[in-house]
Amino acid sequence: MNYEEFRFVLHFKIQNLNAIEGRITLSRLIADAYPYLENYLHHLWKEPKRLLFIFDDLNKLHRSFIFSDNERSSDPRHSCTGPESNCLVVDILRCLLQGEFLKGCSVLITVGLWKQEMLRHVTVDSTFQVMGFTSEKVKEYFCCYLRHGQYRKYILQLIEENEILRNMCSSPLFCVTLASFLESHRPQKEETTMPVINHTQLLFDYITLLLGTCGYDDNTTQKSLIAFGELAEHGIRRNTLFFSLEAGASVDLSTCPPNFTSAFLIQVTDKESCGAVYGFSNSVVRDFLAAFANILNAPISRLKGLLDETFTDPDGRFRIFSLFLVGLSARNAIDRLKLELGSERSEVTSCISEWLTKSVKRRLVNMDGKIAQRTFLHTLYCLHEFGDNEIMKEVLTPITTIKLNQLVLTSPDRAVLSRTLKYSEMIEEMDLSSCLAQPEEMKQLEQLLHKCVILRLNQNNLKDSGVKPLFNILKERDCKIQTLELRSNHLTDNCLHPLFSALSINRSVTQLNLSNSSQDEKQANQFTHERLQYHVENYAQLKEIRWLRYESIREDTASNTLILTTD
Repeated sequence: MNYEEFRFVLHFKIQNLNAIEGRITLSRLIADAYPYLENYLHHLWKEPKRLLFIFDDLNKLHRSFIFSDNERSSDPRHSCTGPESNCLVVDILRCLLQGEFLKGCSVLITVGLWKQEMLRHVTVDSTFQVMGFTSEKVKEYFCCYLRHGQYRKYILQLIEENEILRNMCSSPLFCVTLASFLESHRPQKEETTMPVINHTQLLFDYITLLLGTCGYDDNTTQKSLIAFGELAEHGIRRNTLFFSLEAGASVDLSTCPPNFTSAFLIQVTDKESCGAVYGFSNSVVRDFLAAFANILNAPISRLKGLLDETFTDPDGRFRIFSLFLVGLSARNAIDRLKLELGSERSEVTSCISEWLTKSVKRRLVNMDGKIAQRTFLHTLYCLHEFGDNEIMKEVLTPITTIKLNQLVLTSPDRAVLSRTLKYSEMIEEMDLSSCLAQPEEMKQLEQLLHKCVILRLNQNNLKDSGVKPLFNILKERDCKIQTLELRSNHLTDNCLHPLFSALSINRSVTQLNLSNSSQDEKQANQFTHERLQYHVENYAQLKEIRWLRYESIREDTASNTLILTTD
C-alpha cells in the first residue's frame, strides 16, 4: 500500500467507538475525532480514493460483527447509505468495509488471529500477518521513544546484550511493555547507570497485557495457562518450541479458548505429520508459561525438586525457566497472582525462601571453572528476581571469594553484580581478570570494587581511560583494597600521575602489580623507565617502597617488570 496517495488518514480507537451509545453519523464520528475537519467534510466526500480509514484492534469492539448477505439485507435499519446516515457504529464499519458507500476509499483494520473468521464475507485486497520487529525496528522504536541521550544509549545496549530482552523485543506489544517500565524508571540526571531489569515483572506485565487483548476470566484463564504451561515444560525438556498434539497427548488444547491459543501458539505445516503441529511464538514466553503453570498448580515438594533439577543443568536449557520459577515465587508476584487470577499460593514464597537460603549457599562453595562461575552469576539473577534483601544478604554474606575470570561479563551481568553484592560488607578476593570487554565497563562496577581486599583486574585491556574510575575508588575513605593487580591492560605513562596521586591518598593498598603476562603482548602495559622511576621516587617520599624487577618481554618498556610493595 502506498500511503502517499492519501490526502487524509483517519484513525479511530476502538475504545472510543465502544463508548458511543445509540446511533451516529460517519460525519459526526470524524468531526468528534478531528474537530478541525468539521467545516471541510463535504470536500472529503468528493475524492473517496484519497481517504484511508484505520480501525486498530477490531476484535475489541463490544458489539458483534456479522457480515453475511442475509444479515445485511434482512433489516433496512442496518443499511448505511452515506456519511450522513444515522446508524449504529457497527453498521457504519460494516458498510465501509463492504463498500456500500464512499466507494473507492481504503479501510485498514487490524484484528487478532482468533477473530479473522468474522471477516470471511468481506472482500479484501491484501492480508498481512504481523510477525514482529526486526532488530533495526526495535532500535528505531526506542530511539523515538527515549529522548534522554545517555539513558537511550544504555537501554539500546541493554536490549542488545540481554538475552531475554533481545528475544522478546521482536514483539511490538512487549516493546510497549518495556517502554512503560522504562518510563516509570526514567533517571533524573543525564549521568546514570545501567538499569537493573526485573524480568519476571516485565513478563508478568506483558502476559497480563496480552491476555487483556484476548479477554479472560479467572477460571478459564487459569486452566488454559496450566495447559499451555504443561506443553511448555514438555518443550523445554525436549529442547524444542514445536510439538504435535500426539506429543502433548496429556493436554487437550480444545478446552482452551481459541483466542488464548492464537496469543501463545502458532500452527505450522508439517509434511511428515498428519496431525496439527504447534509452536510457541517465543522461547522466553515458553519458559515463562512453564514456570507460571508450576507456580499455579504444582505441589510444594515438586517446586523444590524442580529447582534442584534445573538450577545447574549442564546445557543451560532450564536457566531462564528456573529464573522465572524463583521470580514468580516472590511475594509481590504471588500477590499479583491472587489479584489477577484469584490464585491462593501464599505458601510458595516461604518454600522458595527456604530453598534459596539452604540449597543455593551449598552450591556456591567452589567458583573454579566456567560452569561454577555461571551458576554463581545465575544465582545473583535469581536473588534479584526474588527481591528479598534479607535473603540476599543471608545467602551472599558468607561468600568471601568471587571468581569470574572464566566469563565475559555483559552490561546486565555487571548491573546485577552491583545490585546484589552491595549487601556484602567485604569481599576477601574478587577476580575479574579477562572478563571486561570494554574500558568503560569499569565505571559500572565502581560501587562494588572498593570493598574488595584483593582485586584482580588483569588482562582486561582497560587502557588509561578504563582505569580512571579505579582512581576514584582508591581515594575513598572506606576503600579496603590491599592487593591491586592491573597486569596487561595496555596502560601508558598518561595514567601514572593520577594513579600515584590516588595512591598517595589511599591508606589500604600494600601491593600493586603493573606487570605483564607473557601471553598478552598486545595488551602489555607500556610505561617508560624514566616516567615510572619519577613517579615511584615521588611516591616513595610518602611511603616505603620495594620495587621488584623481572625479565622484560620488550626491551623498550618496563611495564611488565614492576611490582610495588608498600609497608
